[in-house]
Amino acid sequence: MKIFRIITLFSLLASIYLLSLQYDSSVYQNLLINDFNVSRYFTRPLSQIEMIPDEFPNITLTTIPIKAAKANYYMMQNELDFAKKLNFSAINENPYIGIAESNLSEIYFKEKKYDSSLHFAKISVNKLPNNPRHIINLQRAFAISANKKALDSIFTLYKQKDKIDYTFFVNHFSFLTNITKDFSDSDKIKISNSVKRFPKNKTLLLYEKIINYGNSIDISNELDKIAFELYNEKEYEKAIESWDRAIEIIPNEDSYYLNIAQSLILLKRYEEAGFYLDRIVELGIEFSDGKLEFLKGLNYYEQKNISKACEMLRISSRKNYTLSRSILKKIKCL
Repeated sequence: MKIFRIITLFSLLASIYLLSLQYDSSVYQNLLINDFNVSRYFTRPLSQIEMIPDEFPNITLTTIPIKAAKANYYMMQNELDFAKKLNFSAINENPYIGIAESNLSEIYFKEKKYDSSLHFAKISVNKLPNNPRHIINLQRAFAISANKKALDSIFTLYKQKDKIDYTFFVNHFSFLTNITKDFSDSDKIKISNSVKRFPKNKTLLLYEKIINYGNSIDISNELDKIAFELYNEKEYEKAIESWDRAIEIIPNEDSYYLNIAQSLILLKRYEEAGFYLDRIVELGIEFSDGKLEFLKGLNYYEQKNISKACEMLRISSRKNYTLSRSILKKIKCL
């Protein structure tokens, strides 16, 4: 009887311990899932992400491997080797949904290892063929090799799917206009049908003009115009998409980076805003009008780094950027 009680006690203690682990994991899972589906806040400090347990349990309630979910943060912050390690481990933990392979496709694309990117994109689509992210990764992998036939086959396969949103169509025509200037009648039919499906999508309307009337219009300026309209409508995410596409065409135009950074500050995505502002300096394309320093100062201010905010705003003010002076007074830097 005494032995039975001891065994029962140990079983109870073990159960309590396992339940506590599962409870702690559920808290972390909520953060990971919210970041993935809602906030896209993948710039959290990696020291925080490292603390999230991923061995027991090793998958979320939505069956996503925790290691694959954690890998998003390492991918965003360019810790690509560790992100790969997490994803390769995650494949074995749920080999059916392809999310780790999709992540690997994106990592290898960043590393310009396009054959590997295509390899893992194909695997992820084969495992979960209707996942928009998997499909887009496959589109991009074919586009980089200028494989128009493969792009067209993906378009034909997915164009009637109910769950495919406008991003699939925008990506197809973005890639198409980058790899060819010679558009077929089939291309014209495809863009026409896509515009009918999404008649209010300004980017698709732009691609319709390009495909039907040629590239004589300034594509980047049109995208910039679309982005400003979206920005004024407070559609900041969509505006960022258009400016990013403009950057693909003209990568040395500083205003696109500044506008993206300003949008990201409004979205409270301060680290990403800092990345775009630093990129201007890295490319050596900053102008001397003070707007760059103004946005840097504003970004620091929103992150409560008042000393750095004052430093940047003073530089901006000395360059006669008038908005800086009012902010300097507001935060009492003068």
